[in-house]
Amino acid sequence: MRLVALIAEGDLAILSKQDESSLRQLGYAASLVQGCLDDTGDNLGEAIRMAASVLKGKDRPDGDFRDPVQAGRGARWHLDAAKLRLETPLHLMELRRRPGRTGWPSGVHSRLN
Repeated sequence: MRLVALIAEGDLAILSKQDESSLRQLGYAASLVQGCLDDTGDNLGEAIRMAASVLKGKDRPDGDFRDPVQAGRGARWHLDAAKLRLETPLHLMELRRRPGRTGWPSGVHSRLN
C-alpha cells in the first residue's frame, strides 16, 4: 500500500526497480485504487501504462484468478480491494504531511546515510 501511495505521489522510479511479478502486482494494485485516491497528476494511470508497456508481449502466468482485474494484469496474488481502497489513502496522507515527502519517517533517512 505504501508503494502505491508513493507512486500516486509521483515516485514512478519505483517501477523500474521491480521484477516482472512485482510489476504485475503493482499494476494490479494501482488499477484497484486508481479512482479512490487524490491523484491529480494521473500518476497511477501513468504507472499502469508503464507496467503494461514493459509487460507487453510477455506471457501471462497461468493461475487461479479471483477477479478480472487480477487476470488482466496477470498478478499472482489476489488483493482485497476494499482494504486497499481504505488503507492506501491513509498512507498517502501520511506521506503528504511528512517533511520532504520521501516516504521515510522523520529523521530516519539521515540516520541511514
